[in-house]
Amino acid sequence: MKRIAVGITGPAGSGKSTLIRQLRKRGQVIVADEVNRLVLKKGAPALSGLVSLFGRSLLCPDGSLNRRKAREGLFANPTAFQRWNQVVHPPMREEIVRRLDEAKRRGPFPIFVEAAVLREMGLRRIVDSVWCVWAGEGTRLTRMIRSGWTLPSVVRLFTIQRPFQRFMARAERVIANEMTSGRLGLLRARRRSKVMVNEKG
Repeated sequence: MKRIAVGITGPAGSGKSTLIRQLRKRGQVIVADEVNRLVLKKGAPALSGLVSLFGRSLLCPDGSLNRRKAREGLFANPTAFQRWNQVVHPPMREEIVRRLDEAKRRGPFPIFVEAAVLREMGLRRIVDSVWCVWAGEGTRLTRMIRSGWTLPSVVRLFTIQRPFQRFMARAERVIANEMTSGRLGLLRARRRSKVMVNEKG
């Protein structure tokens, strides 16, 4: 039996977490944010590497990462953002690959791998297809403000992230998540083509 792995991607605030909650009922799920917290936990080598680059101001008094302070400073500087990713992405990729290999041995299938920067992390080659989650910029901004982001941080992040068209350029499916009810609209499209049909449910 073929072990199917599906990559889930999309810009910040698009609603990937909503989709993931539904997909947990259908298969195994690997979430990049969860892996990120693991590789940047207190005392982790990647966190030490970031402190070496950016200083101890990144840390809370207990030695853990101050995520809010980090993102508010990080997204103001694209060069710093790139250096951050150079430290964090390799151990994240290694852990995601490890979890995927384990999931393939364990079953059931399919396996869903969620990561906003799926391609940038070199994960496209380990999945069989890609689904992209979409929402308008206003909806995404509102969601992120509600989740605790400041407006300047969101604006800077949107500037740094690649355009939505590049997220969906090679996606086999685009999933619309403009709804507040948790229902998703499945937008079926051919590879590199525009969205054609919106099916609710």
